[in-house]
Amino acid sequence: MNGIWFNPNTSISVGEIIAQYGEPDFVSLDFERYLEEPTTQMNLYWDSIRMLVTLPETGGGIYVIKKATKIKGVDFSDENLYQSSTEVEFGSFYQLWNGFGAYQP
Repeated sequence: MNGIWFNPNTSISVGEIIAQYGEPDFVSLDFERYLEEPTTQMNLYWDSIRMLVTLPETGGGIYVIKKATKIKGVDFSDENLYQSSTEVEFGSFYQLWNGFGAYQP
């Protein structure tokens, strides 16, 4: 098995995840500008436990993340499937975690 993905049955906020696991190492932002109403998708990554947390899509090109932002899904991957911060090129898609606030692809 390479990993497990699930959508939580209960509401979990980003603040709760960070209180439990610490701050993420990096984030990814996927801006879909060619839709009728552009959206941005954001994921958070924790290298130490190979966890990816997906956040809900938002409208527009800026993603504002707050402690109260609810998560959409969680993915735990094995070392072959997980892409760690040492394997990504930071830029508009992948960015280092910079705390709560606005992120722009």
